[in-house]
Amino acid sequence: MRINPQMINAVFVGDQLVDTASSLGIYSRAMSTSIIPMIETKYPCCALIECTRCVMTVKHKFFIKIVEKMAVERIVLEDNGNEALNPASMAGDLRQKGFQVDVVDFSSGILNALAQAGRIFNREKEAQKVVLEYEKDMQAVQALMNRNLGKRVLVLLGITNPHYKDGCLLVEDPDTDVDKKILSPLGCINVGNYCMKTSENCPQDTPIRLIDSLEGIQEAAPDIIALTGDPSPAMLALNLFVNTSRDADNVPAIRSQAIFTLPNCNPGEPLSQPKIQKLWCDALFNAR
Repeated sequence: MRINPQMINAVFVGDQLVDTASSLGIYSRAMSTSIIPMIETKYPCCALIECTRCVMTVKHKFFIKIVEKMAVERIVLEDNGNEALNPASMAGDLRQKGFQVDVVDFSSGILNALAQAGRIFNREKEAQKVVLEYEKDMQAVQALMNRNLGKRVLVLLGITNPHYKDGCLLVEDPDTDVDKKILSPLGCINVGNYCMKTSENCPQDTPIRLIDSLEGIQEAAPDIIALTGDPSPAMLALNLFVNTSRDADNVPAIRSQAIFTLPNCNPGEPLSQPKIQKLWCDALFNAR
């Protein structure tokens, strides 16, 4: 489905809002997000103003100054129903400062939010088409689920920044969105918890952890290695492992070359979920 794109003189705050608006062909001059990895590469024409938590707390005054400097009078906020970190909580303060503020409510589900966004951006017909496409794609992908593939999967997330030389390599432990929406329904096992050599600067209680090496990959014995985000950091780590380990061929995914670049699965892209799940299914079904 083709929808003519339009950039509006506004700032969006919230990943789900950015994803939903883009499905309607609406883009903002600037945005503040926190969940989608390397979101700036997906929306290169939208300036990224800090992360959502920062603009709500320690960088709030900085956020206001930047928006005023850009001569942006409209701010659209995501209402995610999260008491701890909800962009919609800024609505009153921003209105007092003279901004036009719209709020899109995601707490009642993505389809309700999509319909509301359609009204706010004057794209109600487009929203109806997106709903039909979403429901069709979701039905198709759900028909692929509930299988027992029994495959061991290692999910590596690469993050790079054009202003820095080195990238970051992270591993996704069980209980992340990719487990809940893809791996578990397909009877696959996330083996990220075997890669235990984490960076000293990384919190140990998060399901996505920064790692220093692929130590533990032999014990993990993945049948499939999925590279999300920027694949470069993971490919460099895999190349180093293959060239320095005598037992690299004992890792099933390396031996069978079952290494795939796949989209990151996260709650910040609700309307993209069916297409993301379909790409993962294609890889998991075809890996040998």
